[in-house]
Amino acid sequence: MAADAGSYVMFLIVGVVLVVVDGQLIRRSGTTYLRAVYPDSKVADSVNQLITVVFHLATLGVLALISTVNLDVGTPLESTVAKLGVLLLILALAHGITIGVLAKVRSRQQVQVLDEELTAARVEEHTHAPAGGNTTTPVKKTAQEPATGTQAQRTAQTPAEGATS
Repeated sequence: MAADAGSYVMFLIVGVVLVVVDGQLIRRSGTTYLRAVYPDSKVADSVNQLITVVFHLATLGVLALISTVNLDVGTPLESTVAKLGVLLLILALAHGITIGVLAKVRSRQQVQVLDEELTAARVEEHTHAPAGGNTTTPVKKTAQEPATGTQAQRTAQTPAEGATS
């Protein structure tokens, strides 16, 4: 019975260490990964911390459940190694899911930033529109007024006008 208790405690200690180390790797990498899309690094840190806490809670819960399963594959040491193998597989799955969640959060944030930029560009376009509100009327340039890059973009010519100039 003492060997079983020793194997049980060893499994829990090794399991907790594995979960914590993996969680900290996710925490460090995830923060860097999310800072690319969150302008405020505190927001990136907070989002990553929430994801990391869920990772730790879920995997520590699985560790607790695996520790109660009786895998009788021979000696207590072999049973502990088998449980560690199961834990490592589940930890790899949890790690992959967490990376997927981080990627999804980053992707959603990128889409939101692009939507905000597009909306701002449309608002700016409408605020610089001619007084009549007709933004499709082209503005013709004379030979004395060379078009700069932004002026050329604002003076869109129809194909027929482009052929006559």
